[in-house]
Amino acid sequence: MNQGENPIFQSHNISYYTEVMFKFAPKDYAKDHFDILRQSVYYSAGLTKNLTVLTGIIAQMQLRSSGTQFDVYYGPTVALKWNFQPKVRETFDMVSNDVD
Repeated sequence: MNQGENPIFQSHNISYYTEVMFKFAPKDYAKDHFDILRQSVYYSAGLTKNLTVLTGIIAQMQLRSSGTQFDVYYGPTVALKWNFQPKVRETFDMVSNDVD
């Protein structure tokens, strides 16, 4: 996608994140060890060298302590991140500049 000389979004990134949590509670509280499965898909891009925007979808499935019901949560997520010192995206050439 050609954005011209001054693009609005810089350093595009699509990320996928999965998290699984287990609980090790006494058997009289929870029979199963599985607790939460959380999955997210994010798109992030830099607006300036200091400001990054992140938007995506998050879905979570949680087993109740009874071990017979799941709660399901899902929805959009939006975040802004400010770096006090501007970040520069590293490339292989920047990290290993001694390689010919």
